[in-house]
Amino acid sequence: NGPNYIEWAGSLSVQGCIEDVTVWPTSISFDMSLKALFFLLGFGIPMACVPDGEEKEASQVIRTILSVEGSFMFFLPSLLSLLLAQPHFVNLRSLRMILT
Repeated sequence: NGPNYIEWAGSLSVQGCIEDVTVWPTSISFDMSLKALFFLLGFGIPMACVPDGEEKEASQVIRTILSVEGSFMFFLPSLLSLLLAQPHFVNLRSLRMILT
């Protein structure tokens, strides 16, 4: 899947820039690490991590995104559904791309 992901990421019409921030909202797993690593290396986008243990609380993830003005997110589908149910999700105006 790695080569396919690299090819796909290179074809995106939305490109990252130095002002963008990727937010890492989940505990580390290989697939998510690989995606984030290639995305960040490929576009030079800085990364902010949700503090350890806070990734279990959707409201804490949203607070982190708001505080760092996160623009790119890698969500597991189960976490995305929890975040979409949060009332403050609509306040994430800096968020430009969600990958699951």
